[in-house]
Amino acid sequence: MSISSKNSAVSFSSQGFTLPELLVTIITIVIVFLGFWGALTITLRGIMQARCRLLALEIANQQMEIIRNFPYAQIGTTEGWPSGNIPSNQIITKEKINFTIRITPRYIDDPFDGLAPQDRIPNDYKKIEIQVTWDKYPCPSPVSLTSTFAPKGLETTTGTGTLFITVFNASGQPVPQAQIQVKNIFLTPNIIINDRTDNDGELKIYALPISVERYQIKVTKSGYSADYTITPNTLGNSTPIKPDVSIIEGEITSVSFNIDKLSTVNIFTVNERCSSIENISFTLSGGKLIGTEPDVVKYSQNLTTNIQGQLSLSLEWDTYNINLNSSFYDLAGSNPLLPLELMPDTVLDLYLVLKERSDHKLLVIIKDAGNGQPISGAEVILTKAAFSQTKITGFGIWTQTDWQEGPGQRDFINEKKYWEDDKGVDTTSSPGNVLLYSGPPYLSFEEEFKDTAYKDQETTTAIWDTVQEEVRLPQVNGEYLTQAAVQSLKLNLDPRIISRVTLGVEQDLNGQTIDYFLSADGGEHFEIVNPGETHEFIWPGNDLRWKALLRTDNSLVTPSIEEVDISYTFADTYVSSGNLTSSIFDTGHLSPNYGALRWGPGTQNPDCGANCLKFQIASSPTNVTETVWTFLGPNGAENTYYTVSNTSIYSGHDNHRFIRYKAFLSTQNKEVSPILSDVFIAYTALCSKPGQVFFPNLEAGVYNITIKMPGYVSYSDTINVSQIDRLEIPLSK
Repeated sequence: MSISSKNSAVSFSSQGFTLPELLVTIITIVIVFLGFWGALTITLRGIMQARCRLLALEIANQQMEIIRNFPYAQIGTTEGWPSGNIPSNQIITKEKINFTIRITPRYIDDPFDGLAPQDRIPNDYKKIEIQVTWDKYPCPSPVSLTSTFAPKGLETTTGTGTLFITVFNASGQPVPQAQIQVKNIFLTPNIIINDRTDNDGELKIYALPISVERYQIKVTKSGYSADYTITPNTLGNSTPIKPDVSIIEGEITSVSFNIDKLSTVNIFTVNERCSSIENISFTLSGGKLIGTEPDVVKYSQNLTTNIQGQLSLSLEWDTYNINLNSSFYDLAGSNPLLPLELMPDTVLDLYLVLKERSDHKLLVIIKDAGNGQPISGAEVILTKAAFSQTKITGFGIWTQTDWQEGPGQRDFINEKKYWEDDKGVDTTSSPGNVLLYSGPPYLSFEEEFKDTAYKDQETTTAIWDTVQEEVRLPQVNGEYLTQAAVQSLKLNLDPRIISRVTLGVEQDLNGQTIDYFLSADGGEHFEIVNPGETHEFIWPGNDLRWKALLRTDNSLVTPSIEEVDISYTFADTYVSSGNLTSSIFDTGHLSPNYGALRWGPGTQNPDCGANCLKFQIASSPTNVTETVWTFLGPNGAENTYYTVSNTSIYSGHDNHRFIRYKAFLSTQNKEVSPILSDVFIAYTALCSKPGQVFFPNLEAGVYNITIKMPGYVSYSDTINVSQIDRLEIPLSK
């Protein structure tokens, strides 16, 4: 018996669901259920919140009824003021919910009989506020009830006084709902009042017992700074600026406090390239005083950045200064400038720029004499004997002043190396300077045929024998060919133009013939020369090669060459042009803004010709092997150049972390070379130092300092770095 495949297939009849229909139905049911469950959860939560509020209201009413049964004199709290037998805080549990009850009593000055200070007895009646909160299903606002209680007898001032507290912010505006604690533990019972200011930033407390400098007051608010009184004799020999408060019989004592929103200060310890330096210890001190004679500051902490060189602090508005606690680093400046003027409710990044510690150094700060603001872009020149350094305030500076250790360095690490040159520059003969290439008035070349390093394989048909150390005619079937040629590759590395040459040879003619030729232009034009005679090139150049044609009229005899000596001299002292490409400099920041390109000397010998020293700049956001470096001029074009020192760098380089330069030297007078002594590329980043420059590793002694800034009067003076390491100079317009 067989069963057909049609009968064995699984299917749903027309009276049921297909599989897709079943899936859609299930998903729909799930969505509806989830929506219903969410709505049910919200509804249940609302019901429970309403239930909690009803229970809280019931508790508040019960507490108020209890208080109404107290004698007037006992209406007060065990820790607050007026004092009494009512607990200030208590917890009651109902239906497994904890309800916190806070009771605040106050004396009230009724305007019916005048207000203090005209009203000498301002404690007209008492006001009780009951506030209930709970820990489950909480509401944004607690349940609150208030009621007033009047005395049956007459008011009296015997042994009491009044305290008026005003709280305002840094702008002089009132701070409402500030938390105030007034404490006097020298009275029995102790007075501990926890209350808050009204909408006018005030709190008035009546009928306080008299006490001299015994009332401690502290004012706080969530997210705000704190202000407080200080008990005398607790600051050592210093006198508190705001001592604990006295209450005098029948008098009003008025005190004010300043609080405002806290600010966040993110501190970064970095080097001059914005790279982090970890675990740096420093002392942060504020300018606000809490005591005098001697001064005691309100804030002073020893702090340390983490392994990322960072530290985040919540600080009140103040003027802060920093002292570095390090035996390895000096504080080379900061951004923003120290001391730090911190305003309320701000987020500020503070970069502390560090430099390896040195015995003698100088931090120079330049400010506007009128407004006291730091001046960036000022030129600071420090000189002493043969020493001279120039720096620009407010900018990170990449400076290169020496190239004598030569090419081959891709990334800027060694300050005396660079990437490459075209052989047309000289970086060693005048240390610290780049010139066009020059060299001895003459050079020489010697070929002894011990190897084939200078053999031109393509054009040489003669036998170049490194065993016999000679050149001769080749043989075929034991007979010498009638002629063959030998030719060299380029012999000289000097890029100068060769004008004349003298050829010397050691040869064995064997009665045959050898003709000699020399070329100064790379073989374009070979000129016949006579050994031992000085030859003046018709076609001078800087690519010297020699060639010889060997001939014989006797197939059994060959002429041979054993040695070639060539002495050559140059037409000029310097080559006509040359260029040098720097290493790649890492600013250390992802989005630097570049300032100006400066170089020295700023002017050149006019005999060199116009623009005989010029530059181009290349930059990139990355520094990988595949990076393409396109050198551009000040307008962003590849065929333009920076020709005037202190020219603004093309804005297209901004936000590129990596940068390099290319210097072009040329001359129209081969006896004169332009000179490059230093290059400055200015940039700003988060770790740039507004109005500041730092000179490390100075020798002891007196230096001359000169400050120049367009629009300001120049400044000149002397300074002894053995006695001072920080100098602040105001410039006048």
